[in-house]
Amino acid sequence: MALNFLNNGYFAGKVGIGTEGAVYQLTLGGNAVGSTEGLRINDPSNAAYGAHFSFSDTPNEVWIGGITNNTYNSAIGIYREATRSITIDASNEVGIGTVSPGYKLDVVGSIKASVQGRFASGSASTPSYSFDADSDSGMFRATTNALGFSTAATERMRITSAGNVGIGTTSPSYKLDVSDEIRMVGGLNMTAQTGTLYATDGALSYYSSTNGVYLNGAGANGWLRLNASGVQNDQNSINIYGSAGNYMNFRTANVTRLTINASGNAIFTGNVGIGTTSPQAKLQINDGNLYFKN
Repeated sequence: MALNFLNNGYFAGKVGIGTEGAVYQLTLGGNAVGSTEGLRINDPSNAAYGAHFSFSDTPNEVWIGGITNNTYNSAIGIYREATRSITIDASNEVGIGTVSPGYKLDVVGSIKASVQGRFASGSASTPSYSFDADSDSGMFRATTNALGFSTAATERMRITSAGNVGIGTTSPSYKLDVSDEIRMVGGLNMTAQTGTLYATDGALSYYSSTNGVYLNGAGANGWLRLNASGVQNDQNSINIYGSAGNYMNFRTANVTRLTINASGNAIFTGNVGIGTTSPQAKLQINDGNLYFKN
């Protein structure tokens, strides 16, 4: 049977299409969805939700409906087994796993993408990848083919297009370029060519519990200290340092013992022993011959 309406039509009862036992205002039967009922449009009175479209039978129904009876401002929900799975609110924000989305897409739970995901470049203060509790900390596009990492709205680390990593600098020139002090609790093992490790206007030192080496390039006179006790300023240290006039000085126990001047002359301030470790005079020779030639 076919029904045609040129103007308005009105039925006081329930209408069934494809079924003789209509239990809703409009019920579509047949095989629209498997062997269950087809499309159901329901607007029951005194319901907590607005009209909804049902695509399967209970208890595993899947339906779409309004959240409130206000047809102009209500949200739209997609339900599975009477649990709202997806929400589109009046601000056109979509929530998955949440009934009150706060962003254009708000997902509560894990997500997976089998293709690329692309985001805006962002900045140090508003990184593209950030955290809900710390929106000013995360990762962003620093410049062309470069990644920046920020905390508290300040860039802390950058990886350039050449693969250089900078900490405290935005233009690293080496594979690891650190613009500040560093501390290592464990050991440092380097396999490097001559000249690849150096200090510029600073100091390089290593100390253990028993000995140490301290290289200082700061100031007018650089010096090298060999330490016997592992304490930087220990009185038992041995120092080799330069001074004005191209002098080289050798010091023990903080006292200069030998100076070699620019002419190659050696000046001893203590006793010199040859063949003895405890000379008693300015020059003491034991068990040897002394040879002079003009």
